[in-house]
Amino acid sequence: MLALTSVISLFLTSALASNLPPERRGDNSTDVQPSQYPAPAVVMFDGTNSNNFTFSNVEGIAYTAAIYVNGIQFQVILDTSESDLWIDTRNVTVPNLMDTGDYTQIPSSDGEPVNGEITMANVTFGGYTVQDQYLCKPLLSQFVVSSELTPYRSVKAPKSSRTRSGFWNGVLGLGSPYNSIIWSKENHTNISFPFLDNVFSNFNNDSDYFTLHESRFANGTTSGGNFAIGETNLTLVDVAGNNISAMPTLPVISHIAWQISVDGILVDKEESKTGHLIVSENSTVSANGSSAIFDTGYRYVLAPKGLVDTIYRNVPNATFQTSVPGMSTGGYEVPCDTKVNFTFVLGSKEYPIHPYDMIDLVDFNSTIKCVGTFVYTPENAPIDFTLGNPFFRNVYGKFNFGNWSNAEQGLPSVQLLSTTNATKAWLETDALNRARAGSSNTSSTTSTSTNATNTTNSTNTNTSSTNTGTATSSNSTSPTNTDASTSASNTDTATSSNSTNTDTSSATPSTTASNATSNANSIAARWQTIRRTALEVPTSLP
Repeated sequence: MLALTSVISLFLTSALASNLPPERRGDNSTDVQPSQYPAPAVVMFDGTNSNNFTFSNVEGIAYTAAIYVNGIQFQVILDTSESDLWIDTRNVTVPNLMDTGDYTQIPSSDGEPVNGEITMANVTFGGYTVQDQYLCKPLLSQFVVSSELTPYRSVKAPKSSRTRSGFWNGVLGLGSPYNSIIWSKENHTNISFPFLDNVFSNFNNDSDYFTLHESRFANGTTSGGNFAIGETNLTLVDVAGNNISAMPTLPVISHIAWQISVDGILVDKEESKTGHLIVSENSTVSANGSSAIFDTGYRYVLAPKGLVDTIYRNVPNATFQTSVPGMSTGGYEVPCDTKVNFTFVLGSKEYPIHPYDMIDLVDFNSTIKCVGTFVYTPENAPIDFTLGNPFFRNVYGKFNFGNWSNAEQGLPSVQLLSTTNATKAWLETDALNRARAGSSNTSSTTSTSTNATNTTNSTNTNTSSTNTGTATSSNSTSPTNTDASTSASNTDTATSSNSTNTDTSSATPSTTASNATSNANSIAARWQTIRRTALEVPTSLP
């Protein structure tokens, strides 16, 4: 997970920064240095187990999957902003770990790093097993876990949440091998590559990619959506009926991160593409010349201050709070009936964000309140946007490692398929917000930003189609859930026959609102339970 206060360090203080081979850059500065060291790791593939990722959504706070370290299961956050595998072995005995005798410091969002031990083990993820995979476990005397619920800020430091007891106990990095702290510590040897790089380096073909789409709502721990290695789900389509193969290829512009250029921003359907992130009084924002990194381990979206203010400042009764759990730069507290209309433009394609994903629930000293999910990018950060979970609930992404893992391949790239029908999303948000707020006493006038009426002429092309072989989590079939809030996931225009959520799109507004109200009390009670039980671990270790 990319921490709020460590955005700069990802680019400027990376452990690799002073030791990387010279970059090869073309005239457009998008070329990256290919891998110099083909990985010698032994990798085995079991096709009968290829879909056993157990990809899960934990209360909409984290997206995790199952890995096996010398046969012992760990549920780990899948994080595109990290590259290494980190596990918490405090309460788990893992047999036959091989110590390397090396130690490293895990970066911290709180300013104080954690010391970790570098070890080796056989690691299995889905159908892939890498023998003697390098990984990191904490020195127990320094590893302290927070008792907070919402920070989910950084899993890299004392008083942070690399582990949430009973829910996840590690992180699997899906990022660039050049961002690997372990590989740097091991002097860039070809035996210490990250897990995915080992897998892709041993299977030198056109399948050096993973695909991912995050589910929108979880009542407890449920299906995380779709995750696969080396396979795509071509039954998923956007409102125009296109699958991901028809989406533009977005070049990665950094050698250490999944970083792309941002073409434009639409706030309340107004757009400008001239200049570099200019915010004017009429809520028009340009992102031409801006860049974004993808961070599936981050609960929110980092964006420039001017843009965040533009999104939320016109919402009635919105107030900026300098202290918000999990937001080091502060954030906007907003009414829980807030609706705002926002769209990214990437590679000339529009990617609308569901209004439901523009706000979230946060525990303010035992009081649940609503906050905006777009928060300030720290000053002087070298990038403008960090696209976390709210973004990935609205896209199906294909992340191609390219020459990060095989020098013969092309440049790393990303393809994104929009999975949200903007018109349908706007119409259903009122009922979904009422359900989330846990109260039927919401104002009859929804809080919207100026000019927030959605004018997108997209149509609902939801189809029930058959998944033809995507290697997805074994529990990727969404369980039937009667929560009215689950209808948010049905806004997705990218669907397959695996989904069993009841589609309420044909229900009348009054019926949808009634369903939402009937579940309000149970949702409120569930959040209170989460708040009380989250991270119930000691604040110090023996």
